[in-house]
Formats: sequence, C-alpha cells, structure tokens
Amino acid sequence: MLLVDVRGSMAPYADALLRFAHEAAHGGRSTRTDEFTIATRLTRVTRELSHRDPD
Repeated sequence: MLLVDVRGSMAPYADALLRFAHEAAHGGRSTRTDEFTIATRLTRVTRELSHRDPD
C-alpha cells in the first residue's frame, strides 16, 4: 500500500509524488501495490494509475 499526501501544503510536490506512485504500480515487481491519496478524505487511485501513460 502506498499513501500519497496531496493536501494543500504538499501541492508543489503532488505531481512528483503521483508519478512516483505510478512507477511503484509499474515497477516490474510481481507484488500488487494499491495506491491512495490523502487530502480531506482517502481516495483509492490504483485503477487510475494502472494506465501506461503517467500523464
């Protein structure tokens, strides 16, 4: 499981952190990684990060 903080204070780093989460999902490991963002609520973004294009 990977938690990515995208609250207001982390906004300048949000893009880099989400790209890191994308790479974690596609890093070639055989284990499955679930990715979540933390803001005012916890949101699962595993499906959205499953695409090959990080943008």
